[in-house]
Amino acid sequence: MRLKPLQRSRVSLSVDVAEHTGTASSPDTAVCHIDEHIRFDTAALETYCFASWEPVIYDLMLVAAAVEFADRKKNRSNEHWSRELKLRIPVHEPDKWAEDAVSSALHAALRLLTGDAWDLEFVGRQSDYHGPTQSHLELKPEGSCIMSYSDGLDSRSVEAIVRKQDGPNALVRVRIGDKGGEDPLLNSHALEIAGALGIDQAEARRNLDDLIARHAAQWNAYLGALGDDSFVKQWIRGA
Repeated sequence: MRLKPLQRSRVSLSVDVAEHTGTASSPDTAVCHIDEHIRFDTAALETYCFASWEPVIYDLMLVAAAVEFADRKKNRSNEHWSRELKLRIPVHEPDKWAEDAVSSALHAALRLLTGDAWDLEFVGRQSDYHGPTQSHLELKPEGSCIMSYSDGLDSRSVEAIVRKQDGPNALVRVRIGDKGGEDPLLNSHALEIAGALGIDQAEARRNLDDLIARHAAQWNAYLGALGDDSFVKQWIRGA
């Protein structure tokens, strides 16, 4: 008597990422609620850049969080490593995410990283996510010219001439090089900011140190909120 080979089926899971109190698209689909199962604070992004907010940034974070949710939601089978994971994710520009170049690269990366078969479907959001208000580099309205500033004799001479002709806030200095000290890079940034804002370099350095300290506190709070099992913390430990 010949025995038939044992058919081993893959573990499968379908997940709908839902805005607000949305429901699943089918009875056998799990629901991942934004702000309940997925939470992150985009306010920390305000400390990073001055560029305008783009919704794709939020969508990218949402996709990464949804992938982690699905990965943790369903354990692997003892008989079959690979799983079939399907995600339905609301994004601002579903056509962009559905482009072949984007979709193919994303699916290939997930397949390589996890060994699973992924099927990501992108749908339009019901409402736009309003991102953080970006910071602005406030320059004095009197500023009329920008110069490379090395703190040398030539730079100081030009600065003195411009200040005398156009006023103390007319020149925006772009720092080149450093003067040494405990942290040359921060001193250089402080000097550049001081020149742009028309304030004392020591005051600019104090404000810069305060900003760095606040950012460090925000980052540590974010890591703490993720939990010890988060792939972000695991990645940092590995790095």
